[in-house]
Amino acid sequence: MYLSSNNDKLRNTALWIATNHPEWSGEMITYLKNQFKDSIYPVQEHQLKNILVSFAKDPAMQRFISGEMNNANDAKKMLLLSAIAESPLKQFPASWTNTISKLLAGENGADIKARAIEIVRMRSITGIDKQLENIANNNTYPVPLRIQAIAALAKPGKKLADTHFRFLTSQITGGGEASVKQQAATALEGATLSDAQLQHLAENLSKTEPFILPRIVPVFAGNNSPE
Repeated sequence: MYLSSNNDKLRNTALWIATNHPEWSGEMITYLKNQFKDSIYPVQEHQLKNILVSFAKDPAMQRFISGEMNNANDAKKMLLLSAIAESPLKQFPASWTNTISKLLAGENGADIKARAIEIVRMRSITGIDKQLENIANNNTYPVPLRIQAIAALAKPGKKLADTHFRFLTSQITGGGEASVKQQAATALEGATLSDAQLQHLAENLSKTEPFILPRIVPVFAGNNSPE
């Protein structure tokens, strides 16, 4: 198969032809299965991701992606997650929602979980709040990952849990890295806060760095509390 050719021109031409024939999905899955048996090198990733994305509308390809995720190493999981993120599907498949849920709940590294949470937010995936809460509340995870999980839980009209609010405010008033402070401030900016939380935040603004204020001040917009 020309997809395996060492000649870049032949390989790219074969890829272009294949992606214009959705009825070839079965053949592409067979090809991908053989590729995923071995190590995948950076030079192969672009081609393989293009095949995954191009045939993502086929339920068989969706099942292949979910199935491969179960036993893939981190590099392959990141490749599969990139394909999921870039897929042209308007409706996110239930099998992929289950896959994302398993990645968040399982023994995966922070990078894998972070990429999965990016997809949760990008595709507005629902039904996995429990997995996100477990990450947000677990102090063994890196702080940026916990903040990311809290931000994914923050939905319009849903008050931010007080434990998560306290965690975010501790990050913007503490002595952590600037990037973490900004991330926490952004999460607060996108959350719905109670009057008590807004008051607590206002009382602690003096403890924040000046560069944080432009993200924090909008949190108070529309607040009608006399406090």
